[in-house]
Amino acid sequence: MPIVLPPFDRSTGGCSAPEFLSKLLPAFTLANEICRECCVIHDEIYYYGGTREDRRAADLALQSCIEGHGFPSVAEQYFFAVRPFGGPEHRIPKVSWAFGGLRFVYDTDLVPNSPSQKALRALQKRAKAEKDLRKVGKKPT
Repeated sequence: MPIVLPPFDRSTGGCSAPEFLSKLLPAFTLANEICRECCVIHDEIYYYGGTREDRRAADLALQSCIEGHGFPSVAEQYFFAVRPFGGPEHRIPKVSWAFGGLRFVYDTDLVPNSPSQKALRALQKRAKAEKDLRKVGKKPT
């Protein structure tokens, strides 16, 4: 019988970064305020977990979403932070891949319509919409 996780808690830290880094790079604090929804969706994907490919796609979608808000250097820094430190081998509560506990290891048998896959599609859709808005000179909301 499969384990069922409680629904994801959307009141997560969002684009959290260590305090010293936020003080050193004020753009992280600003990005956290403006790009919070990108990070919450990324956190939701991490909550459910999945394959290595799912994790990489989630990290790339996060980078794209933050870039879409006009923070390309912050987006790159987040990407290069989540890649080495967000993996399941670190097992950081509410941060590491699959922190919800359902699929801690990299599984290969995820169902295409799993919560992780749905959240990933939502993040990719949001990132694309925000890039499209920036192309026509509008600010993403």
